[in-house]
Amino acid sequence: MEHLWEIPESETVKINVYCVVVQHPSAYGNTKSIGALMRDEHGGKVWGAMGPFNDFTEEQAIMAGIQSACIYAQEHDLKVTHIETSHHDVFELIRLQKHVPIPEEQLEAFRLFNTVHSNNYVEGSTDRRISWVPEHMNDAARYMAEYGLEHFSNFVEIPGPQPIGNLQFFIDRDMGMVIANPEIELLPNMGLGEVVDGPPPQTMHCKRKHPCHFSSDLMGDMNSAFPADGYLKDLALSPPSWELNPNPWVYNQSAAVNPAFKSAAAVEILESGSLLHYSDVFGDKNLDLEVHVANGMYAKDILHHAVLDTLGMFESKLVDRHPFIADIVRSKKHEFMPVDTVISLMGLKDGSDSTVKDDDSMQPVKKKARRAANV
Repeated sequence: MEHLWEIPESETVKINVYCVVVQHPSAYGNTKSIGALMRDEHGGKVWGAMGPFNDFTEEQAIMAGIQSACIYAQEHDLKVTHIETSHHDVFELIRLQKHVPIPEEQLEAFRLFNTVHSNNYVEGSTDRRISWVPEHMNDAARYMAEYGLEHFSNFVEIPGPQPIGNLQFFIDRDMGMVIANPEIELLPNMGLGEVVDGPPPQTMHCKRKHPCHFSSDLMGDMNSAFPADGYLKDLALSPPSWELNPNPWVYNQSAAVNPAFKSAAAVEILESGSLLHYSDVFGDKNLDLEVHVANGMYAKDILHHAVLDTLGMFESKLVDRHPFIADIVRSKKHEFMPVDTVISLMGLKDGSDSTVKDDDSMQPVKKKARRAANV
């Protein structure tokens, strides 16, 4: 006949001990914890202890829990008649220790356990029995072990009837004073996400985190292709004091991709004229964002970083470091010195002599003069 727990004999107590071992440490760094519970003939809690035993083996931890309960029972003159554990090896070793060798690391624990029993043994009134019980008959002690694993950094004793956490539920359950949990309904396996006779899919309308209000002239061009990098998207000025071309611009994306800001920030920067020293294009009310300003930086790039307050990182690219070279590049007309004048200045031939022969001997000289003139 199946039982959850059986009460001890009259005027005696019963000890249940359980050890839980996990691979991943708890929040307190515990990987091993025990729970020990002592109950009287009425099923009421008399004493309890729980907490980590990280430096012990599982067998050592269980023996430490049993030893702690025996010590408390002897100090308070309680008759221990029964000890229950769900660890089969510990049960067999205690029962057959006279016939099998005890592992070296467990010798101390067994010696202490045997000593507390033999030195307090009274013939006819003291008896000791240990039993192996299945897991379901040791649930109260297991709950205490798991609770100690997650909530305590040291092994602690909790004497008296006071429970902890949901321990009272397990004590009542062991006495048969609770209603059984309903059976879990197993749903049929419908395959990879298939639903039989399910409702038609509904269109989800998601709210935008940063709502954007478009002006009427932009609503007709919602399907136009925007740049993939998303410079200054979704601009809507009402009424627009600046016209940005191409339209629309100014971000309206989540901060995880691009920081969102209002279009008013871009307008405020343009109104202040702080970008005019980079280019005169920022003074045009009809601003073309695709205008190249300097060193691969376009107007859209500068306005983009100005709104994000990161323009200082790129300011060096906007400073003309070689004005002389830039003037030559911008120059449309180059005036060169005549070849005859260069030859005359180099002292190779009198520039006034117009009878210079264009023979083969003069060709290297003229080529050298042309190169000097070009420089």
